[in-house]
Amino acid sequence: MRDYARISSLYWKSHKQNDKARKYADSTRILSELLHFDAGIAASHYSYGNIDLFEGNYDQALDHFFKNLQFFEQQADSLRMVNALFAIGKVYKARSDLDKAIDTYYRLTTICERTNDEVGLAFARNSLGGIFRQLEKYKEAISSYQQANVIFTKLKMTKDYAMGLQNIGNVYNTAMKYDSAIIFYKPA
Repeated sequence: MRDYARISSLYWKSHKQNDKARKYADSTRILSELLHFDAGIAASHYSYGNIDLFEGNYDQALDHFFKNLQFFEQQADSLRMVNALFAIGKVYKARSDLDKAIDTYYRLTTICERTNDEVGLAFARNSLGGIFRQLEKYKEAISSYQQANVIFTKLKMTKDYAMGLQNIGNVYNTAMKYDSAIIFYKPA
């Protein structure tokens, strides 16, 4: 079953063959239901959610991601809860429901802080920065990106750190503070 879920994820990650991704997600779900394997059912919901997100079926994507989240909340599996919350935040952002996206990412940061998941925390802060930038809350955007970059630096995640610098530069550029933008673009 896990192989079917992995194959499904390869297809939805490629964004090219959603029909095949759905077929493998169906296989995962059907086998998991027959075997009463709830983790497999949750995995199929995650696959379906990603397929629906890519296809722009946001309500269906949320339904699947919330079912995935619910299972892992019952299991107290923080890592997979974080994955589901990232996906839920992406859907809210995609449909421009930015207040719900912010709430979702704040919940995510709380879980990451509680479990010492520094990588998850950095990416959550980075995601918050993007939403604040979209809302033209530039001070909050820069703060979120800087918080992410502190962690990226600590963990020696140089590509992500460079992305963070570019994101800060993008905020200044959007705010028409071009001299400040250049300061962050150069080292990125």
